[in-house]
Amino acid sequence: MGVLDMSILKDLGNLQKKIIFYLAENPKQHKETIQKKLEHKYYGAVLNAVRRLEKSGFLVSEKARSKKNVKIKLYSCSEKGVFYALIKNEKANVLKILENYKDYRVVKRLREVCDMLGEEVFVKLLRFVQPFLPLVESLNVEEACGCAVGYALKHLEKLGELKEVIEKSPRAGELARKWGL
Repeated sequence: MGVLDMSILKDLGNLQKKIIFYLAENPKQHKETIQKKLEHKYYGAVLNAVRRLEKSGFLVSEKARSKKNVKIKLYSCSEKGVFYALIKNEKANVLKILENYKDYRVVKRLREVCDMLGEEVFVKLLRFVQPFLPLVESLNVEEACGCAVGYALKHLEKLGELKEVIEKSPRAGELARKWGL
């Protein structure tokens, strides 16, 4: 099995995936809110899943105060979590995720790609680059993104129907130069 065939997230359970997908579109949420919105029966399972995701770098937290003035943590996706949600969640509201995390450097670059290619083509491109998820573990998210987009732009023949759209995009060459491809 080659590097491109592996999934770095094969150990993530359904609950963990749901949490990442939910937080990608709804950042800065408390564990109880996550549990309610996902309609999950057991708070303990949500608590453990959130802790594991934070420890493994898919989520980040910030301290806040509840309405009752109690210290709580609000959770959002890290760059790694955003990248995962964009690539793996076929029902994702891509533009909403890109807007929610627009301060992340890699998201800014992904937004540039989306704006250049259009949302429909961008989503298809995201599905095409799924095999590059393992690079997130060995590199950082931005480098993995650059490799994935670079691979796609240099191997247009493998993109099938996307090839024509990207070749016709007047800004695809600009993107390649900007990312040093």
